[in-house]
Amino acid sequence: YASVLGGTLNQANSLGSTISGGSFNSTTGGFFSSVGGGQFNVASGPRASVSGGNNNMASGNYSSVSGGNNRSVSTFFNWAAGSLFESQ
Repeated sequence: YASVLGGTLNQANSLGSTISGGSFNSTTGGFFSSVGGGQFNVASGPRASVSGGNNNMASGNYSSVSGGNNRSVSTFFNWAAGSLFESQ
């Protein structure tokens, strides 16, 4: 099961994954992953999460991106804090 709670053109493909809103966000390959909103965000690691922003990716196990733009976390149990005024 997977769920999309709102937004436009979001795609939840992973077991137990959730997308809360935004547009063009996806969960792929990572079970129980989540995207909270924003645009063009991807959560693909198991239990990975992206809480917002634009063009962010969390692909490591238990990894998370808390927002901002152009952030990527691919290592186990790591995180990236974001800001709307900086990119990485």
